[in-house]
Amino acid sequence: DAVRTSSYLYYLSEARRTKEKLAKITDEKRRRGADTTPDQILPLVIRYCVKIAFFYEFQLKHEKSLRYLAEAYRHVCRYYLYLRSNPKSIEQTDATNLTDIATPPTSVSNVTHDGVEVELDMINNPKKSIVWGNA
Repeated sequence: DAVRTSSYLYYLSEARRTKEKLAKITDEKRRRGADTTPDQILPLVIRYCVKIAFFYEFQLKHEKSLRYLAEAYRHVCRYYLYLRSNPKSIEQTDATNLTDIATPPTSVSNVTHDGVEVELDMINNPKKSIVWGNA
């Protein structure tokens, strides 16, 4: 029981610490007048979203974890479009032509997890990408 409590508190503090880092990045850009996070730092935002999602999984908070994974996926799609439009921004010399890369899926429907039905729609509704309902 002591190990469970100790690990729960550890992952709780790590989630808070990572959320503070994420907020620091995104809030700094908003203070400068930008509506969205610049495309160049999206990999860092994606990394923090995935880390937070894993920390919530370890705490057995599946809905919050799914929310952050969906947010990370939304940023991955946006970063993919950025890379497609700016092939010179890729630092790898072998991957300068992105036409061989498959387009990521634009929606995922009816994904169920512990009785929660989730629908992701990245094209038609990018701001509100999660629709919650009972399965």
